[in-house]
Amino acid sequence: MNTKHLAVISAAIVLAAGGPAFAGILVDTGDATLGQGLLLDGANKVFGPASLAGEFSLATPSVVTGFSVQIGGLSGAQVTSSIYNATLGAPAASPPLFSTIWDASVVCCGYSYQGPTGLQWTLPAGDYWLSFEALDPDFQGGLQAGPPSPLAAYAYTASYSNGWQVAAPSLTDSFSLKVFGGPAVPEPTTWTLMLLGFGLAGAGLRRRRSSSLAA
Repeated sequence: MNTKHLAVISAAIVLAAGGPAFAGILVDTGDATLGQGLLLDGANKVFGPASLAGEFSLATPSVVTGFSVQIGGLSGAQVTSSIYNATLGAPAASPPLFSTIWDASVVCCGYSYQGPTGLQWTLPAGDYWLSFEALDPDFQGGLQAGPPSPLAAYAYTASYSNGWQVAAPSLTDSFSLKVFGGPAVPEPTTWTLMLLGFGLAGAGLRRRRSSSLAA
């Protein structure tokens, strides 16, 4: 294996080092306590399709591994959630960066935390929208309002709204959100592989230099 191949291997190891160093909480608004929710209705309902989104910020590059919201309704439903770049405007003003479909096992008539896990959404530092849309046209439900630490902004769309509308956070115009993940930095095992790769590359260079001097 020549020096060029060793250098390529080392670079590949560096590029592969994108997972979170540890699992933690990136965003946490706290538990919503109001006995009411913001509409999350299917297309066949009076105000449907009614979708919701919340804006959150990441101070450093991060990997989102999951999220959860306090959701309630008259039945279970599939929900589509997407990440948008908030600096480009309201949700759907630009193509989504990531999307997933997850099952909300809603039990009438309260709210419980639901959401997907096992995601690997790598995001640079910045501001983002996370949206929620019920896929079942007959779903009638909502996200519980009134968290103690609301997000920077919220957005909604419904049959009467003419597209996404952005609203400043308030007690009744906010919902709870927890986003899980960690910094997008190499894990300890990846550091070991990186150091090994660089060491092999350095050894190859030394052998090549010694061969050149001997010649």
